[in-house]
Amino acid sequence: MDNVIQICDMDRELSTKDADELVTLLKRITFKHKQIEDDLFQKQRWLMLNFVKEEKLKEYDNFVTQNRIRWGRKITRLGCKVFDGGFIGINSGFGYWSWHLGEDRIEYYHGYDEGPEKRRKLLRRDFAQIR
Repeated sequence: MDNVIQICDMDRELSTKDADELVTLLKRITFKHKQIEDDLFQKQRWLMLNFVKEEKLKEYDNFVTQNRIRWGRKITRLGCKVFDGGFIGINSGFGYWSWHLGEDRIEYYHGYDEGPEKRRKLLRRDFAQIR
């Protein structure tokens, strides 16, 4: 539990090793919320095919939005930053380690004033002496 409390500090700078350990938790949280969202979209498609009223369809849009908000809150409570498109930034001390669902570990990084669209491939040997 002490590790979780330490991770939750937004200003804490994580090494690639620590960030990789955090990815395990990020994957679990993100995958769970992605499954919920996929189920909601599937139900919404079924409603559309069965010509259900638009108000009911909008209700599912709200459910998706609420799910994304809950996911974002969980991620930020872990000390991470949420970016558009489901990208997650983890403070490295010189920018963000960048992670997205489908990646097994930290493989990218970007600067503090850059978004994930500027992600660069992480060559771990380049950071071995830094962290």
